[in-house]
Amino acid sequence: MDFDYLLTQYEKAENFVKKGDFKKNNIWYCGICKTPKQTVIEFPAGSGIFRKPFSTCKCIADEEKALSEKKKREAAERRRTICFPDYETSFQRFETDKGIGDRKAMQSVRNYAENFEIMYHEKHLGLMLFGSVGIGKSFAAACIANSVIDRGYTCYFTDFSTIFDGLWDAEKKGTFLNELVSYDLLVIDDFGVERESGYTNEIITKVINARCRNGKPLILTTNLTPAELNPSSLKDRDKRRIYSRLFQMTVPIEFEGTDNRLEIMYQNAETVSELLGL
Repeated sequence: MDFDYLLTQYEKAENFVKKGDFKKNNIWYCGICKTPKQTVIEFPAGSGIFRKPFSTCKCIADEEKALSEKKKREAAERRRTICFPDYETSFQRFETDKGIGDRKAMQSVRNYAENFEIMYHEKHLGLMLFGSVGIGKSFAAACIANSVIDRGYTCYFTDFSTIFDGLWDAEKKGTFLNELVSYDLLVIDDFGVERESGYTNEIITKVINARCRNGKPLILTTNLTPAELNPSSLKDRDKRRIYSRLFQMTVPIEFEGTDNRLEIMYQNAETVSELLGL
């Protein structure tokens, strides 16, 4: 095969040689980044060399990398739109953490997010974030969701009230349950505030069991106390079964402290006071 002929034909191809490009040692170089647009391949036993008809110069490689990163960001934003029920929650990330609240619990949550691949594929474990109101549990759960989305996983952030609404239509019940199972991570906020009934307990059990059977992690936030979450202390058999399965699927992390929302309110008030000269 006449490699020189192939090379000549490729060099004639549209857009290969651009204005500013130059030859050095019989190899074309990019006139912008000054790196080779062709590659020299040496054959053994003195058979000569072959100038590979193409190679990616640095500026083209950077452009392709930037395009790839853009596509990844766009895909992440599509997953984020599906995940979050509101605009504000979608911006809650570890990078926006104001440094208030339970730092130890928050670090444990961050460690979980950083090791999500192991927790998902090997351990099949989620988290149960419990504690009083306003101490950062929902924020922490949203940070995890955003982190795993940025890593290429799918996530859905919801609560059981929304799930009950989605399952109300009998025709769509099976489809909706399958969707809840399909996400790599399911986050259920404010667990325990839903009204108790045989129906709600049945739905909660179905969702939790479906995630467990498929080895999909689940993250819950709840205001329930450790005593209230203890399966052995419950008389209701359905709730005992639910809580027992939850402790099988999740690692409990307690958030301690006072209401962070009050501290944020004071910070905002101070800022506004300065701006308004109050």
